[in-house]
Amino acid sequence: MSLTRSLKEVLGGAPGLAGLLAQARRIGQYDEMVRQLMAEPLKQHCRVATVRGETLVLLADSPVWAARLRFETPALLKRLALTPALSGIKAIQVKVSVRPEGGLY
Repeated sequence: MSLTRSLKEVLGGAPGLAGLLAQARRIGQYDEMVRQLMAEPLKQHCRVATVRGETLVLLADSPVWAARLRFETPALLKRLALTPALSGIKAIQVKVSVRPEGGLY
């Protein structure tokens, strides 16, 4: 039996993993779109964590960047409203998520 299997083979046997992979792809797409709407250097310190209903949850890599992001939230919401794929976002929640060695998870 070969120990090397394709990702498709692994996911084919576990439908729950396929759903998680699809969700991760969606979050990655949201992250790209949202960060394009942010100015430098803010976008280097923030990431999309998830979307819960009409709420976009963002992670900042420090309390300072989280505060800056909260300050920018009203303007970001206006830019989101003008982006068709993100126009359903009505609120933004900001959380701090720091790895021990610094930076975002």
